[in-house]
Amino acid sequence: SNYIGMDFHGNILEAFLDKSTYFVTVNRYDQAGEIDQTVELKELHQPDEDQYLSILKILADDSYLYVLSEVKGKYLPYLQVYDWDGNLIVEYEDTWDVAIDGNGTFYSLTGGLQRQTNYALLKYNLETGEETVETPLWDFPEQVEYNRYDGRVYLATDKGVAVYYPGIRNQNDYSNGNNLRYILTAGEDTSFFSDNLRYLEDFAMGEDRSLYFNFSGYEGEGENFRSYQQIIPFTFEEGGKKEEKEPTFSITV
Repeated sequence: SNYIGMDFHGNILEAFLDKSTYFVTVNRYDQAGEIDQTVELKELHQPDEDQYLSILKILADDSYLYVLSEVKGKYLPYLQVYDWDGNLIVEYEDTWDVAIDGNGTFYSLTGGLQRQTNYALLKYNLETGEETVETPLWDFPEQVEYNRYDGRVYLATDKGVAVYYPGIRNQNDYSNGNNLRYILTAGEDTSFFSDNLRYLEDFAMGEDRSLYFNFSGYEGEGENFRSYQQIIPFTFEEGGKKEEKEPTFSITV
C-alpha cells in the first residue's frame, strides 16, 4: 500500500505500509530519482481485525518526518513526528491537518482532545519542545498550509480561506474574533457557497499571491444528478478586491 508525498524541498517521498506488521517504510528520492534516504517507522497505531490503517499525509524536512494517519473506526486522525532514524519524537491525537515551515516547526489543526477550545491552530517547535496555541478556531477547520514565500500560515475552514497573523492578539482586530483574516469567503467572493467547502479537496498559495482552490460539488438529483471537481484560481491584494478567474479545468462525472 503506497502513499506518495513531497518533502519541504520538493523531493519525492514514498511510503509503503506492510499490512502484516503495520510497519511503514519511507523512501526519499533525490532530484535524479535515486533513493537517498530510507527509514522504517514502527510506532503507528495498529488496527483491530475489522479496521484498517490509512496514511493521510506525509511531510518531511531535513531532520524530521511528519506522518498523519488514521485507524478507521478506532481513532481520530493523529500526527506522529519521527527523526530520520525512525525514533518517535512527538505524537498528537485528534489532528485534522498539519503544515511545516522546513525548520523543525509544525502547525496543526486540532480539536478538543488537545486541552484547548473545540478547534485550534497549534504551533510546535521540535528543537525547543515549545508548544503554543496560536489561535482558537470558531469555524470548522479543513486544511492548513505554510507559505514559504511570505512565511505566513493559511488555512481553509468551512467559511473560506484565511491568513493567520501571529503578531496580533487584539480580538477586536478582525471580524472572526481572533487573529485570522479571511482572504476568500465562500458565497461573497466566489461563485460557489460555503456548503461546497465540505468537499474541499485542496488549496495552495503561489508566490505571486495567487490562490488555487480545488473542490468537489454536486448538482441536481435523479437522472440530472452530477458530481464535478474544479480548480479555480483567485488573485488578491491585502485590503483589496479578490478576483475569481476562469476555472483552470473541471471534471464532470
